[in-house]
Amino acid sequence: MANWLMVPVREDMMKEVIDMIQKHLDDGQDTTRGTANPDPVDGGPSVAPSDEDGGVGPYYAGLTEADLRDMLLKPTRSMGILLRYFAIHPEEDVDRMEMTRLAYGENGTHSQLSGALGSFTRRNRGRYGRDVWPFYVSGYDEERGQWTFRMDAKTAEAIRRILEL
Repeated sequence: MANWLMVPVREDMMKEVIDMIQKHLDDGQDTTRGTANPDPVDGGPSVAPSDEDGGVGPYYAGLTEADLRDMLLKPTRSMGILLRYFAIHPEEDVDRMEMTRLAYGENGTHSQLSGALGSFTRRNRGRYGRDVWPFYVSGYDEERGQWTFRMDAKTAEAIRRILEL
């Protein structure tokens, strides 16, 4: 698993840094593509699904249906809401602001969302030995200045089946 560093970036240089990283990923220079790497924002997964997944399961980040079922059995209230939402809206980008509204209502804060994502990450690290979410960071919305997240269709379908949605 690649090590990640938290590096401060001036706001006016954020686009340039993201473009440089994206170019690096697009050029195929990233040997970790398809594995769950920490997101520099919250410590969670940050790469899109890949057929070359190093995990053992057929779902995102090598998760098995048993792993997904375990994640869904007793999630926190906020993660239960988010996982259901992602499952019902596969392959759709959801920004942090929308995730916060979904989980905590109109008065929710990004800090609350970060806490929920961090807690979920720690739980999964303890249970699976990996920093995984069943969704991933799909990009950066420049206009809003926010990361966007997405769940792939195959993982979403498994979650809908497990939750009988």
